[in-house]
Amino acid sequence: MLNISTSLSSTTAVRIPPLLTDLVV
Repeated sequence: MLNISTSLSSTTAVRIPPLLTDLVV
């Protein structure tokens, strides 16, 4: 369970910056 949580937040952290960049551009 903890492993899934960690990988989930890792994926979110990796995905959010590109999304923000898309919004700004």
